[in-house]
Amino acid sequence: MKKTILAATAILMLLLAACDKKEQVSGYSKHESEVFSLEYPTSWDTVLYIRPFQPFMASSPSEEQVSVMATRLINGVSLDSFVTDRINAFQNVEDWQFELVEKKIEGNKASIHYTLQNEYTSEKFGQLMNIYVHGEHFYGIDCRYENDAQKDTVQHIMNSVKFNQ
Repeated sequence: MKKTILAATAILMLLLAACDKKEQVSGYSKHESEVFSLEYPTSWDTVLYIRPFQPFMASSPSEEQVSVMATRLINGVSLDSFVTDRINAFQNVEDWQFELVEKKIEGNKASIHYTLQNEYTSEKFGQLMNIYVHGEHFYGIDCRYENDAQKDTVQHIMNSVKFNQ
């Protein structure tokens, strides 16, 4: 009887350990709102509805990476014009050298990939931004990265964004 209980306990512990590993491997939580959903690393802190125009924000524990979903009324502005305005704003950030890596507009989605390098230090980082047209609003999500592992995380976040009908 004791051997059966010990064997059953060992099997249960193995199953629980295997489940834990699967959870750790995926490592992402899902945020769902009435308008959109997205995945972000489980270890990140989240802030919901911090401002009407910023319904979601998540940051890594060290806050070196922050992902923000922001929104604004379209008010007759085309997606192409809005993207051009965003790029012009990035080019004029004081003390930072801007380099556009890629700009892509397909349908109701635009993707902007750029780097910024500080003119006085060696600090350099990449930034990915997706802008979506949904209803009467633009929704933009962006996040920066400093290395390939962070870039993979950012791409996962960006690829997980889904809008409700």
